[in-house]
Amino acid sequence: MVVWFHRDISGLDAESVLKSRGVHGSFLARPSRKNQGDFSLSVRVGELVTHIRIQNTGDFYDLYGGEKFATLSELVEHYTAENGILQDKDGTIIELKYPFNCSDPTTERWYHGHLSGPNAEKLLWERDEPGTFLVRESLSKPGDFVLSVLTEEKSKASCGGRRVSHIKIMCQNDWYTVGGTEMFDTLADLMEHYKRKGIEEMSGTWVHLKQPYFSTRVNAADIDSRVRLLDQMAERENEGDKKSKAGFWEEFDALQKQETKNKLQEPSDQKVYIACQGCLATTVNDFWQMVWQERTRVIVMTTREVEKGRNKCVPYWPEMQGSKEVGPYVVTWVSERDATDYKIRVMEISPLDQSDSVRTIWHYQYLSWPDHGVPEEPGGVLSFLTQVNTKQAEFANAGPMIIHCSAGIGRTGTIVVIDMIIETIDTKGLDCDIDIQKSIQMVRDQRSGMVQTEAQYKFIYLAVSEYIEASKTYNKVRERGGGVAIEGREEYGDGRERERLGRERRKRERLRRERRKRERDHSL
Repeated sequence: MVVWFHRDISGLDAESVLKSRGVHGSFLARPSRKNQGDFSLSVRVGELVTHIRIQNTGDFYDLYGGEKFATLSELVEHYTAENGILQDKDGTIIELKYPFNCSDPTTERWYHGHLSGPNAEKLLWERDEPGTFLVRESLSKPGDFVLSVLTEEKSKASCGGRRVSHIKIMCQNDWYTVGGTEMFDTLADLMEHYKRKGIEEMSGTWVHLKQPYFSTRVNAADIDSRVRLLDQMAERENEGDKKSKAGFWEEFDALQKQETKNKLQEPSDQKVYIACQGCLATTVNDFWQMVWQERTRVIVMTTREVEKGRNKCVPYWPEMQGSKEVGPYVVTWVSERDATDYKIRVMEISPLDQSDSVRTIWHYQYLSWPDHGVPEEPGGVLSFLTQVNTKQAEFANAGPMIIHCSAGIGRTGTIVVIDMIIETIDTKGLDCDIDIQKSIQMVRDQRSGMVQTEAQYKFIYLAVSEYIEASKTYNKVRERGGGVAIEGREEYGDGRERERLGRERRKRERLRRERRKRERDHSL
């Protein structure tokens, strides 16, 4: 993976971006300004940044001693995979955990970033349309790129499939070329030229670029550009009163047509959820049995009990001041209050035969999801999730939060995917790669039909985009030593409220770190 390679950045600039936008363990590689041909690793260690020199002899790469590697990628992958240990001069362990991604050279969707040659071939073979192409980073030479194209020819290597041509795109002094005299100012200009003209291979065979293979992966910090691009594509398609078949619809439709072929790498400490349908009168006891069995402390409900005269979920909680026997347990009302867009109930559950074994349950019911479609803007949902996650983080050794709507797939899937991606961004920093389509594929592999409509698919994009923009603003204000600025709903508008949300976010991050440390210590 070479998303971590930054062609034009100095040591001071590397320190600045890692301190302002990275987290502990974020790292990047860059060309050495002192020794031509060598490289440097810049790594965030706590609140500081350390720089490690990488020697390039022309035959191998090493850290001026120690194990030798054929490529820069192999060296970095070796230390990120925990095969080797990096130590500072004072003995401090240096962890390479989260690649700090370089900005993509283009926002065009045919650009796939860090994709290997074999994986590119697999994608193009699955499409099986000659002329399908994509562009990816070069794994062997960071800073260069590769154009992969499915040709008309049959390939022996692919068991009868078509040959994939891999054409190197070099970046020389900020100009792009495939060789020869033709140079281009941008990667997009180069691609537009060869889409019209075609490319002649060394063998004399002409390769024609007919249709792009679009990527759904995006650098989190650049998601706003992707949202604008998908919106513009849909608007162009809608001209003339035609049904939109581009933009968000195109991505969502592709998701509907495929089974889960690509699974995300799942870290060992990945957040876990229980997604289920709303309670029926006959399943209330089973629901509370699950709450106790799974040690759940937080329940998220994204529907009203009745919507447009239709029962969505029976009230499975006790009435105010009351209690409710549910199978072998008793659930007791403690308190409830109304917040903007949602209601919070606090309850206690205990076995009937062990009245001294009591657990507190927090129930968050989101009330502002419309009967049809999605909320007009995502600020309310983001504020809601902030409160939910803050509470979840307070419980040591808590089980997974339970999330449900009526059927437990549409709104539930939307909330789960938004929260998953926000968790990734909080953990890895604003410059991590995210892929909304593949995130949905992953949750669908475990619960069929999660995220049901194009509107819900687009809403996930908008929610993640707003969260990232708010995080950027928060970071800028924090750097200046001011209060917290988060744009969105009215809860975010008041200065004191912004400060409160900032404190809650920092508290949530601290509690999350403490919980993960306890879990790691427990597993040792």
